[in-house]
Amino acid sequence: MAIEKRTSRGITRPLVIFFIILIIGIASFGAYIKWGGSGIQQWAGNLPVVSSFIEDKEVTGTKQKTDELEQFKTRINEQADKINNLEQSLNGKEQQVDRLNDQIEALQQRLTQQQKETSDSNTEENQNVAKIYAEMAPNSAAEIMNQLENNEAIGILSQLKPETAALIIAKMDKEKAAKLTVLWTGNGE
Repeated sequence: MAIEKRTSRGITRPLVIFFIILIIGIASFGAYIKWGGSGIQQWAGNLPVVSSFIEDKEVTGTKQKTDELEQFKTRINEQADKINNLEQSLNGKEQQVDRLNDQIEALQQRLTQQQKETSDSNTEENQNVAKIYAEMAPNSAAEIMNQLENNEAIGILSQLKPETAALIIAKMDKEKAAKLTVLWTGNGE
């Protein structure tokens, strides 16, 4: 029996040491895989039992970055579409403004032409009427001028010689003559 005790004791100690070394080796290998060896980590990640214990940070990080990049590209494309739509809308508005400016310019030219024609017509008419008033007696011309609108009276008086206009104004109603004088000199309404 004494031999047996030695034998079992002699075998137990090396087995315990072997298992301790094996556990330390496995723990070291796990730590190395976890924090260092990316090549081994990838190799171990392919093993069915080991792969569930190993986090592939590089693959996870790459996938996350790829997803973020895709989301960013999608947002950029959406913003580019919005910018294109706004540019098209702006171009349409600019064309509309150009058309309206052309219409305004055409209307202004037409108005200027009509004002010139009206002015020429009024001047010509005022000259003809002024000739008639110049032939009238100042008393008669003054009585009629009192009945006219201020602008009409000024239009006619401005076509007369100053001496003739002075004789007619002197015979007009004093209030009306004062109003016409103020308007005629440009100091009134």
